[in-house]
Formats: sequence, structure tokens, C-alpha cells
Amino acid sequence: MRTPQEIATVIKDELKKQKKQVSDMLNKCGLSVNFLSQMKKGTVPSADRLYTIAQYLDLSVDFLLGETDDPYPPPLIIPDILKNVPVAFHRGEFEDLTQDEVDSLARIATEYKAMREKHTAPKR
Repeated sequence: MRTPQEIATVIKDELKKQKKQVSDMLNKCGLSVNFLSQMKKGTVPSADRLYTIAQYLDLSVDFLLGETDDPYPPPLIIPDILKNVPVAFHRGEFEDLTQDEVDSLARIATEYKAMREKHTAPKR
């Protein structure tokens, strides 16, 4: 696992690689202007803040933490049952969800569909 100082360096390197400005990232992620310098001094960032940065840079949190050498998160696998289901709290987009959350939604949708079919089946 990387130290806060190493994570700050990875973030700066990725920003440079992607030709993005530190100030833009801090602004769009809702972080203070001193965020990276605090990390350089050893302040451990919260999981929420690391997640927000990872999303901004399109990287996995595991990569930022040094748990993997693969910088890119695996693509979400969207089950067929969810392909035409709007997700109101995400405006129909699944990109902000984890695979576990998508799988849970698919399970719930499948159970709901089965329940509806059971209760709306024609009576003989």
C-alpha cells in the first residue's frame, strides 16, 4: 500500500499524463487547494476523496493505493434485465455504481419481475 506522499505523486503524474490541471481536479472534486500538499505532509485522505479522484482520473482506487498495477477499473457488466431500466438516482447511468451494486440491482429486478408475473398471471 502506498503512503499518502506516494499517492499524491501518482495523482500528479496521472494529471500530467492526462494533460489535466491540478486546480481543475481540485475544483471538480470539491477538494481544498491544499489537498495534495497536505498529502505530501502525510495526511491520509478519506476513502470518499480517493474515490472521487479515481473517478475524475478514470482510474481504480486500487491503483491509487498501489494494490494493483492496472490503472483502469474493470468494465461494469450490466445484466440484460437492467439494460432498459432507468435508475432514477443515477439518471439511468450505471458508471457511478460498483459491480456489486449493479449485481444487487439485477437481483432485485429479477425478484420483482418474478413476483409481478406470479401475481398478474391469469387465473383459471
